[in-house]
Amino acid sequence: MMDLSCELSIHSIKNSFFAIGSLKAPGTDGISASFFRRQLNVWVILWLLL
Repeated sequence: MMDLSCELSIHSIKNSFFAIGSLKAPGTDGISASFFRRQLNVWVILWLLL
């Protein structure tokens, strides 16, 4: 069972995106993992600003 109360890290998020197939969508919106991989730098900067 996963521990959903643990702290998120940039490393764990990056590993998750690269662990799934490029054409798989991690959410219900249908946006593929390859989109998120190409935009990873933007997401990291936004996450660091929060």
